[in-house]
Amino acid sequence: TTPWIGTSARDGADGDRILAAGPDAAIVDRVEYANLDAGELYRLAAVLMDKGTGEPVRDGDGRPVTAEKVFAAAELRGFEEVTLSFDATALSGDVVVFEALYKEGSDDPVATHEDMDDYYQTVRIYPPRIGTSLADGADGDKQVVAEETVRLVDTVSYSNLVPGREHTVTGALMVAGADGADPVPLAVPATDGDGNALLSEDGEPVLAPVTAEATFMPESAAGTVEVVFEFPGSAIAEDMALVAYEKLWRAGAEIASHEDPADPNQTVVVVAPRIGTTATDGADGDKGIEAAASAVIDDAVAYE
Repeated sequence: TTPWIGTSARDGADGDRILAAGPDAAIVDRVEYANLDAGELYRLAAVLMDKGTGEPVRDGDGRPVTAEKVFAAAELRGFEEVTLSFDATALSGDVVVFEALYKEGSDDPVATHEDMDDYYQTVRIYPPRIGTSLADGADGDKQVVAEETVRLVDTVSYSNLVPGREHTVTGALMVAGADGADPVPLAVPATDGDGNALLSEDGEPVLAPVTAEATFMPESAAGTVEVVFEFPGSAIAEDMALVAYEKLWRAGAEIASHEDPADPNQTVVVVAPRIGTTATDGADGDKGIEAAASAVIDDAVAYE
């Protein structure tokens, strides 16, 4: 008749044992108990442990992540659920829920379940990841022409997200630096809500970085979302390399980023339209034409 508890911890978002790192993580621990005094009040105290270090997981203020629940015991057997809510943005790896059961008003536990190697007490945290592929919106290749309005589409692939939660991808276009120099933001003249150019006190155009964002609700942990950049072609020049920098946000916190100036998948190059021509005699296709009252010259124009 010794009091006994056993626990099973799961991700509060979808009930499995895999949790996506983020600011609003929750682990639900189902605690089964037996041999308690029916009708008496008991207190469950849970603490989240880092399996890698053997120390408690701590929140942003340095305090251990804990939760408690007071309940009246059922006859012989029953169960209760304890929810630990915490910021898991910077976490990865295995975390383990330790539980201790106290009779209300006492500081001496009547039962504990604190096994660092217990599979059922363990949840694995995976950090969200994103990768991007930037392309010309006109034809999907890696070359862009400085037209009046340029449209670039960045396809952002993601993994380890929480399905059904709102996420936002924010992107910025950067100009790759020459000879290993750091990229700088691509800037264009800023406008007001009516499309009028904004001027500084000196009468100079106010420049603004080229940015874009997309808010989405993933149906599964992995997938893709498109971020579309549109800007005037006057802001770019031939041979300029443009790189898309992307950040992923949830609940106001940055949970992933992809900002690699050397990644060819994130890069497009500005090219100028070119033509080359070959003129021939329309009569026989050679380079000589007969002096006559009526003549035809065919010019084959190759463009790229």
